[in-house]
Amino acid sequence: TETRLIRGNDPTAKPIIVQSRQKNISYTIEHSQGFLYKMTDEDNSPDFKVLRAEFKGNDNLEWTEFVPEEKGARIESYDFFEEYVVVQKRKLCIPLIQVINISNKESHFI
Repeated sequence: TETRLIRGNDPTAKPIIVQSRQKNISYTIEHSQGFLYKMTDEDNSPDFKVLRAEFKGNDNLEWTEFVPEEKGARIESYDFFEEYVVVQKRKLCIPLIQVINISNKESHFI
């Protein structure tokens, strides 16, 4: 997987590579309120985790953990809303929906 971003204010500029391809690493990228979010299995996280980095318009990204991997509860997808991120997980074949407040990271399951 390799994701490239194009600046909306300069669409002819060279695309920014979020992360170069790495063997056996999968990731997806989302953008919300000035941050990039990366769902990934890197660092031996087969059930996936979500990392976050402030996006400053360049490829200098400092990723921090936003949703840690939970062994046995695979993250399948995530969607952003104005104040919340909704994370869909599957644990023991049971679907779970976790709602996380973006600003304070408080969460609950529905």
